[in-house]
Amino acid sequence: MSKFNEAAEGTTELLEGFNHWTGLLETRSVQLAYGLIAANWVIHENHGILNSDWAIVSVALAVSFLVVQLVLTQEMSKQYAERIEYARDQKVAWEQEFQGRGTSEWPYTPEIEKLGKTIRKLRVWLPLLAGLAFVFGVFQAY
Repeated sequence: MSKFNEAAEGTTELLEGFNHWTGLLETRSVQLAYGLIAANWVIHENHGILNSDWAIVSVALAVSFLVVQLVLTQEMSKQYAERIEYARDQKVAWEQEFQGRGTSEWPYTPEIEKLGKTIRKLRVWLPLLAGLAFVFGVFQAY
């Protein structure tokens, strides 16, 4: 026996789960970036953070991640604002798109979908690479 009475209920649960997990990815990646910056400062204080190539790489990746995420978040906000404006101003076209959506990304755009995937990948890989550089820096320092 399925816990869902309609297919839409399953879709709703998937969307809620997706939003939950991507929200965690956002907060945890930012926390990791800040933590790595602080950890580099603590570990390399006696030796000087600028004397460790790995520490420089780690901090540079963490800061780059924060900057890139800020820029891409602004771009995503812009994309959503344009979509909201379109839905508000072009009600007939919006309804027609809804009726003929098939397997499209509706109500999103291909650009929003692509940008979202890019942001999710960056939220994983840049902090992980910064963490890896931190670990190498720790071994180099001690």
